[in-house]
Amino acid sequence: MLGPDDLRRYLQERKIDAELIPVAEGHTSGKAAGSLDIRLEEVAKTVVFVDRGGNPFLVIVGGAVRVRQNELSRRLGAAKLRLATVDEVLRFTGFPAGGVSPIANLCRERVYMDELLMRMEHVYAGGGSDEYILKIRPADILKESGARLIEVPVQPIGES
Repeated sequence: MLGPDDLRRYLQERKIDAELIPVAEGHTSGKAAGSLDIRLEEVAKTVVFVDRGGNPFLVIVGGAVRVRQNELSRRLGAAKLRLATVDEVLRFTGFPAGGVSPIANLCRERVYMDELLMRMEHVYAGGGSDEYILKIRPADILKESGARLIEVPVQPIGES
């Protein structure tokens, strides 16, 4: 299993200007935002989906939104996406659910990033466990994750 130390080493080796910040609670976007006293919109969450064939899809989106799975499936040409289980998250990314980093994870294919994140100077993302948050520039996430920049179909949290 990967964790904050692995992420810290990755950042140092690649000379990425980012910061791992210890937090009291960071396993959800809301908890991360509350721990850092930031807006939910400043959080970037890495959501893991799985298609009918068992293939993982990583989707990096803002913390204040929910991905419209059916629409995303159609857009990507994927067979019915569903949220990954906790075990699948660990297997596909190497990180535990609630701490998945958008970079330095095991998934290098089918990685997508919402283009709206590029408007931010920095975002706060999973830091390898629920006790760390990664402050990083969206451009560095894009480069290091190998993500394809797309308009991810989303809705604000709380809307159905």
